[in-house]
Amino acid sequence: MTSAEFFDANEAWHPLFRSIAASSSVSAMEILKGTHGEEIQFDENTYPWKQLPHKPEGEENLASLVTFLDAMQKALTDIPIEGYKLEDAHDIHFIEEGRRMLLVERFHVLSGVDDKTTDANDQLFQTCWSEIARCHYFDFDNIGSLILLPDYDMEALKRFTEENILRPLDWLGVLDQFEVVSLQRNFPAIRIIYKIGDVPDLDKRGQ
Repeated sequence: MTSAEFFDANEAWHPLFRSIAASSSVSAMEILKGTHGEEIQFDENTYPWKQLPHKPEGEENLASLVTFLDAMQKALTDIPIEGYKLEDAHDIHFIEEGRRMLLVERFHVLSGVDDKTTDANDQLFQTCWSEIARCHYFDFDNIGSLILLPDYDMEALKRFTEENILRPLDWLGVLDQFEVVSLQRNFPAIRIIYKIGDVPDLDKRGQ
């Protein structure tokens, strides 16, 4: 999908895209027109982006989330470590993944959403870009969202993430502000983290 095809297909989202765009010179602005940095409203009643609840409702959705997080924790504890040496690849991976888990404070479970129907993909698109809109609107560093998709095909989710999130963020010139990954721990999921900082230098504590 080209940038023109993506933005033409999502015209209702243009105000948000212009708001997020890094500058007037990014490639997306040739298609979006208007002014980059456009002010938008953001609350529970705005559309198509909106403020979403920070956690899922319903016992089944909560159970799916617990299963996913338990698998994430097990995968983390399964990483071999060598005395927490920051030069060791396993230790670095352990630290990086551990702090990413701690940064995620917003959770969504989209049960019944799969890669087979347009409406389902529209719901996933709205959830992802609403979370991105929230990150940009409030501009809090080191904040993350997890979108769990128990019924989605993992390979299809990787394609969705690349085509509908990563490439558009790049066209908007803000890809460096977001870390967006598709991952699987029992269930597929998308994790979005905004303005993640470097690992703190523990040797400088108290200085």
